Amino acid sequence: MMSEDTGESTESQEQFFWGAKVRVVHFTFDQEASRKELARAIIMHEYPLSIVDDVGFRKYSASLQPLFEVGSRKTLEGDILKIYDFEKAKLRNVIEGLNTRFAITTEMWTSKEKKGYMSVIAHYIDDSWVLQSRMLRFIYVPIPRTMDVIAQNLMDALMGWNIETKLSTITVENCTSGDGMLSIIVDKLSSSLLLDGKIVHVRCFAHVVDLVVKDGLSLVENAIERMRDSVAFWSATPSRVDNFEAVARQAKISSLNKLGLDCKTCWKSTYLMLKTAIWYKDLFPKLLLRDEHYTCVPTDDDWKMGKNIAEKLAYDDVVISSMAIKMFEKFGKYWNVIHVGLAVAAVLDPRYKLKAVEFYFHRIYGDNALLEIEKVKRTCYELLHEYQRKSHVSPTSSQASSLQVSNGPTFDSEDIPSDLIAFLSESSTNVDVGCELDHYLDEPILPWTRDFDILSWWKTMGIRFTTLQKIAKDFLAIPVSTVSSDSTFGTSGRRVVSLHRSRLHPNTLEALMCSHDWLWKSSEVEDSNCLCIADEDEEG
Repeated sequence: MMSEDTGESTESQEQFFWGAKVRVVHFTFDQEASRKELARAIIMHEYPLSIVDDVGFRKYSASLQPLFEVGSRKTLEGDILKIYDFEKAKLRNVIEGLNTRFAITTEMWTSKEKKGYMSVIAHYIDDSWVLQSRMLRFIYVPIPRTMDVIAQNLMDALMGWNIETKLSTITVENCTSGDGMLSIIVDKLSSSLLLDGKIVHVRCFAHVVDLVVKDGLSLVENAIERMRDSVAFWSATPSRVDNFEAVARQAKISSLNKLGLDCKTCWKSTYLMLKTAIWYKDLFPKLLLRDEHYTCVPTDDDWKMGKNIAEKLAYDDVVISSMAIKMFEKFGKYWNVIHVGLAVAAVLDPRYKLKAVEFYFHRIYGDNALLEIEKVKRTCYELLHEYQRKSHVSPTSSQASSLQVSNGPTFDSEDIPSDLIAFLSESSTNVDVGCELDHYLDEPILPWTRDFDILSWWKTMGIRFTTLQKIAKDFLAIPVSTVSSDSTFGTSGRRVVSLHRSRLHPNTLEALMCSHDWLWKSSEVEDSNCLCIADEDEEG
């Protein structure tokens, strides 16, 4: 039975529940709401859009609600774009209402077809003093992907969200193209950047570590390369995988551990490749009889070297010790260009203040430590004065015209000299910026605790440290890596777009990637996720 007013079904339904038929009374079916939930599910769980064409999925949907029309893939794409536009408008209102600077991370993704995509993510602390991050753009960048092209795409993304004048830092991979791109950005935006752009560039720490380890592994590259070639050969085709597993069964060696080729720029994947290959050490000589084209059998010395590497660097081995020395030298090179903004963030931790900087800088810089510590202190004072200057802007002409004297006439802007207005504005504050920093540093550091909530602490410091609080809100949001903590040392190297998504139109792919990020980080999803976890705990 259809409702005459809405056209929606209000007919009672019969459904099966755990083998029993249940009658659902007074149920109202909403086609549009169901279509929206389907689109949200596909966005959130990264299902392929082609799922709506699958016979099994359509039958399953019909068994739940026969009245629901799944629709075509084109209809689904339209629903996804509507959700993207709606969520984007919500996020834009939030971002435009924030009085804070944004720390940006950007990195390149690739697809199986070698297409390049650029992600742009904003990190910030909201008005409730909660650390947030949101993907702003996921941009298709065709070849040639020069530093000028990448810089222009990043500028377009920032301007599209109206935050190009509200940046704190930009974190990029430690590479030549990243350096060149940041130089272009600084030239365009220097007047709006903190300290004229001197601290805008942050090198991705995770990428630095990967480069350092890769540089160390170069000393044993020949041994690793033979193992890599062997793994690549026996995992290249299904028939070779079958042959490998057949030999493993004959040798009574479990083949549950699958051979996996590493990513040369991701050291953990190299470790995992070696660990698995070592498991099959005695198998590779036998494989010579299986395929005459297999000629890269690792030597006994190769296996010994690989085992030492996989056991996290055996220092009693001369070669491994040399490798470690080279890695420390490389790491020292990067430490010599430590980002002063990150040192400022350490100073803003009331458990450390300057003490942590002093402690580590003496180890890093040796005789030059005092000079480097002084640079950090000077940067803190420069930031304080800059924040103070920008937070006490002289009234505009429209503001000046509204100034009134109690029980007196209203003055036009022409009656009040602009320099007097500026003087009164500057004199209206009783805060001495230098004293504010001095008072903060002179106070005893807080007792160190692992679960200290630094954001909650600064949230309450607005009266005592007015300017420092503003700086803390901006600097404590700066990430040291372009990737999340749970994937910093992942095994895939560069971020990869899944096969079924890389074939989509760039606009649809961007809508999926951004909406996926926004929906999972929305309060509605977080609340429901907490309920799911609670249910699992009760069942356990």
